[in-house]
Amino acid sequence: MTANWTTIGAWFGPTARPLMGWVTGPVDGRSGRGALILPPLGYEYMTAHRTLRTIAEQLAAAGCTALRIDYDGTGDSGGDQWDPDRVAAWRQSVGHGVEELHRLGCDDVCIVGLRFGATLALLEAARANAQRVVAWAPVVSGRRYVRELRMLGIPADPSADRPDLEGTLSVAGFVFSAETLRDLAAVDLEQLAARPAPSVLLIERPDGSPMTRLADHLTELGCHVDVRAIDGTEHCLDEPAEFATVPGEIVGAISDWVVNESPASSSSVHHAGLDEVRRDCAELSGEGTAINECVARFGPRDLVGIVGNPAGTARATIVWANSGSETHIGPGRAWVEFSRELNRAGFRTIRLDCRGWGESPDDGFAPARPYDPRMEADLLEVVVDVETRGWGPVVLAGLCAGAWMALEVARTTLLGGVIAISPQLYWIPGSALDLNMAATHERRAAERKRIERLGRFKLWWLLDVLGSYDRAARCLHDINEHGTPTFLLFGHGDDGLEYLEHRAGRALARAQRTGRIEVFELPGIDHGMHRAWLRHEVSDAIFRFLEPLVPTASSAQF
Repeated sequence: MTANWTTIGAWFGPTARPLMGWVTGPVDGRSGRGALILPPLGYEYMTAHRTLRTIAEQLAAAGCTALRIDYDGTGDSGGDQWDPDRVAAWRQSVGHGVEELHRLGCDDVCIVGLRFGATLALLEAARANAQRVVAWAPVVSGRRYVRELRMLGIPADPSADRPDLEGTLSVAGFVFSAETLRDLAAVDLEQLAARPAPSVLLIERPDGSPMTRLADHLTELGCHVDVRAIDGTEHCLDEPAEFATVPGEIVGAISDWVVNESPASSSSVHHAGLDEVRRDCAELSGEGTAINECVARFGPRDLVGIVGNPAGTARATIVWANSGSETHIGPGRAWVEFSRELNRAGFRTIRLDCRGWGESPDDGFAPARPYDPRMEADLLEVVVDVETRGWGPVVLAGLCAGAWMALEVARTTLLGGVIAISPQLYWIPGSALDLNMAATHERRAAERKRIERLGRFKLWWLLDVLGSYDRAARCLHDINEHGTPTFLLFGHGDDGLEYLEHRAGRALARAQRTGRIEVFELPGIDHGMHRAWLRHEVSDAIFRFLEPLVPTASSAQF
């Protein structure tokens, strides 16, 4: 069945600091009804991504124009998560989103928010003159929210060189500075002084505390409040992104309420299609060098990627693959940060979503899961596309499952290079997936001891001499034979590095002697690079690998 909606990526807001959004609208044109969709903060952005995309698609199927936005310094938007005044900037982003919907011809706007996105909706709806608000599991008390973040996060390690890290927290790689935490703690929805909107749909969790006081307060302010306790929030918020699912009952309730609460007159107003108003490129300035980013599609499956272009001729193209089940922004927005550094250094980058992830087509299945075999085919098609455009040489980059898939492509295809961060080459197709690396480490405890014990008796060395390779050794052999320069980057003590050294040590040493495969161990870096304040060390290591491959623009293959 052909969808009756379409989605485009578009920048909007201030020219000097553009915001990124994804506009989903009816294929036969935009209506006068608009919905601004505000995501949660931090890791909840990842777990809820598919759910918010589904809400946008259902609203568009019902005749609305839906805009999902990335706040300033988050997602693909301009700015940095280390910038000051984050809460104020996020609040301003809401206003820019409403302005963009007005530019798209929507005179009737509803704001839909989840978690802190719902909080921002209630804080900013009055200023934006929104008529309706959907507040799904809003953060009512900022102080309680900050306590939750502290329980989940990793405190930064201040030093003489970085005293600004004092009080900073990383939650799955998303940064919350001491200032941001303080400003978040000051938020209290039960102290709202003015009516946010005439109508509010408040969705609470049956397994959480009732929001009776908030509902009563909104009613006192003059809102018509519809409170519903619906099961399902836990499926898109409490699970890791790898296991998150869309709560259909909640999504349906939101879509029905937004459509039914809209004035009938707004649904009959139609405008030109989205292609006529799109802004799919933006210039981003920073550190004295302007770069350009564009939304593009690749290969026969129209995979979506954000292309970052340097100011001059590109030296090579780095393609960042999905890590785990996270979107193209990478773990804790790392792919955005690394891409823009690489752009300033003269490299083109593509932050790619494979099928079933992020913004790419589902192709009949979604959401995709780590190590999905379709990912290898997608990456190969993108390599062919990029080379056809004359953008070579092509370097595939990824973390964990994304790194594993990049290495699989390099087993059969000569690439400009591979940057494999924390690849777990012990993983075999069909093996179990755990909630996190700690669970994997625990599950493999007996296997790890056995491998190390037998390694002391040179069993693995002997098997390798006899040509009986395990899968990891075979992978290293194939990549070495095809000749792709490969950079394996691990944090200290990573399970993937331990396995290579203990189980495939001879094959690894042989590949390293050829100079085609380099292994680099970086102390302090965790498996998922959640210690965001150490990412500069990762980027320095990546630059050291790339520099001899394409030292000057003239050496690039165009």
